Amino acid sequence: MVEPVCKLNAYWHSGDVHQPLSQIRVSLAGSLGAGQIIFLAGINQTKNTGVCITVAALMQYFLMAAFCWMLVEGIYLYLFVVKVYNINNKMSIYHVMSWGVPAVMVAISLSIAAGEDGIQSFVSKKYCWMSSANRLIWIFAAFVVMIEVFNLLILVRVIKEMTTMQPTGDKHIQQIRLGIRACVVMIPLLGVTWLFGLVSPLHKAFVYIFTILNSTQGFLIFLLHCVRNTQIRERFKGRINRIFPAANNGIAAKRTSQVNQSDVGALQLRAIEVQRCSDAGVIELN
Repeated sequence: MVEPVCKLNAYWHSGDVHQPLSQIRVSLAGSLGAGQIIFLAGINQTKNTGVCITVAALMQYFLMAAFCWMLVEGIYLYLFVVKVYNINNKMSIYHVMSWGVPAVMVAISLSIAAGEDGIQSFVSKKYCWMSSANRLIWIFAAFVVMIEVFNLLILVRVIKEMTTMQPTGDKHIQQIRLGIRACVVMIPLLGVTWLFGLVSPLHKAFVYIFTILNSTQGFLIFLLHCVRNTQIRERFKGRINRIFPAANNGIAAKRTSQVNQSDVGALQLRAIEVQRCSDAGVIELN
């Protein structure tokens, strides 16, 4: 619950909220945070049917919106890294898609429930979430599966792009390191860990794996893409120095041209450009 708030605050104060990547991650953090708040506040409100249905519908909406933004993150990663293409002029389309499609899916789910056994059949009797009795939960599950399979394919494609850039000698090891690092950094953003939740009915072990990995998704995004984000850190340092000028001690800003090491997309773009244009040097993730 704390992580989405921290992520929103970090990106909002980074001074770069109009950039595509910041918009994507602010929207992802906002939808995840809203879903978590609604879950904590209303998952057990089963005594009031109207409230329970509202809670379930809002949870479905914000979770689907979060997955839509994970999909946009995957598209951004693919275009930026593999195609070296900026999606600046496409963000309005992605906003309409990511906030509009979930609303349509929720409306369809509610309509199906109302038409079969009454609107009250939309939710489970035990808690305020979509009922499995009328198979409405499969609308949500199918939606998640399609997005996660797509993002998994994107991740594999990006890793392949990273590790096949003319590897020679030590460069091969460096590219493998870069690929592993990209995998670790991007998995939380792409929501690949949710695949364990979908296969959890097959074996209890998948339930534990999903619970552990998914409970740390927000924290990992905050740690890898906020705490370790050079731009965000420098912005916060600048704000602190303005509030407490004595703490600055005359230290000049010296990282204005530094590449954000937590942004795998930017690193990979730099690596591709170096390999394609000059084939000199290796970008190393420390």
